[in-house]
Amino acid sequence: TLRIVTDQQDPPANDTCGAAVALSLDTPVTGTTVGAMNDYQLAGAGAFTGVGQTVSTAPGGDAVYTFTAPAAGTYSFRLRGYSTAQNPVLYTASSCPVGAPPIVVATAINAANRGTTNGSEEVMCQTMAASETVYVYVDDHVLANAGSAFLIEVNACTRETELNDTPATANTYSYPMEGSINPIGEADFYALGTPDAGSRVFAM
Repeated sequence: TLRIVTDQQDPPANDTCGAAVALSLDTPVTGTTVGAMNDYQLAGAGAFTGVGQTVSTAPGGDAVYTFTAPAAGTYSFRLRGYSTAQNPVLYTASSCPVGAPPIVVATAINAANRGTTNGSEEVMCQTMAASETVYVYVDDHVLANAGSAFLIEVNACTRETELNDTPATANTYSYPMEGSINPIGEADFYALGTPDAGSRVFAM
């Protein structure tokens, strides 16, 4: 009698964009790249914009999601809870390419590879038309990485308006609000109005 035992991890169901999982606004979704294959890669640096980016071809295992904008506006795609021993790459694209893997995602719109040890990434404030659909790829900077569980979420974006680098030009604050330290070393100011007595401000 011959018994063969294997502990190979099956890839996640949304390992390819043909089975991409749909994301809804303000609804965190649990996912994983454990067992995922290297189905997709990026080419070129054009999608990596903003401060602190490390350009990556994202050769690791990947999982794919879709999001359809309920209205015209800007939306942020947030990844968190990824293994801090690995390096996730998050990117969006306008289409789902086909072919033999690894397939180059030539229609990438925005990509994020800033943090290397905090398990989080964000594609910030992407402009979308009403009913526009994008594909969202959770990938990895390193081919040999084992993958990780994570949470992914889409939120509407309210972004700072420059110039707001002095108290006199402070933006009126709304929750949530996003900004960038760009150029490096700048300061951003927000006006909190007149909070009720006993109110507390939390900054982190």
